[in-house]
Amino acid sequence: HGVDTARAVLLTDLSTWAEQLAAAGYATGAIVNGSELSAKFGFDQGFGDFVNVPPARIAGVPESVMALSWFKLGTLALGAVLTPSVRRSYRPVDDVLADARAFMAHHRERPWALFVHLMDTHAPYFEHPSLSGTGPELFGAALGDARRDEAVDRPDRTRALYRGEVALVDDRLSRLFDWLQSAGLYDRTLVVLTSDHGEGLGEHGDWWHGMSLHEEQTRVPLLLKLPRN
Repeated sequence: HGVDTARAVLLTDLSTWAEQLAAAGYATGAIVNGSELSAKFGFDQGFGDFVNVPPARIAGVPESVMALSWFKLGTLALGAVLTPSVRRSYRPVDDVLADARAFMAHHRERPWALFVHLMDTHAPYFEHPSLSGTGPELFGAALGDARRDEAVDRPDRTRALYRGEVALVDDRLSRLFDWLQSAGLYDRTLVVLTSDHGEGLGEHGDWWHGMSLHEEQTRVPLLLKLPRN
């Protein structure tokens, strides 16, 4: 597919699954998080509805500036003084799945295919009172910022926060599947769950991902629920 670097663009002469389904009469949609899957890299090919809402802008700068290396380095320095925020990091699961339900409800009378991109199990991790009953969202730990030292110094807390993010996504997907059943869509829908990578949480001295090929970074889930299954 020609995408072998972070800046590469998907080749336009490829036939993506979204393009094939659109040609077959499906309504196709994608709800993605952040700039990595944006249309400028060609990931919108074949999607009739392509929604990409980047993280909340700092000082109102446009997305093109937020993607620049010097700006990212500057935000790392700000990370030491700014309170970590979910919406400055990615679109939270509740926002994304609300858009997903709206797409499915709108197209329920015809075949449809929807790609949903969730980022909550990706650093930075946050504490979620709705699951734990504890205080506000407290913690951010992104690769390269000052809080990496905090993650290394408090590995048990970091792992607990990661498990909390997994539990949050699990809970919200459970609610989505309940909604699909109540809407009469679940039995005739194919559901595929997967991930692009795992996270190292100190098992081999690595934190986050992209630094090794150990199983915690490379073994990802692939779950399928077939129609009427």
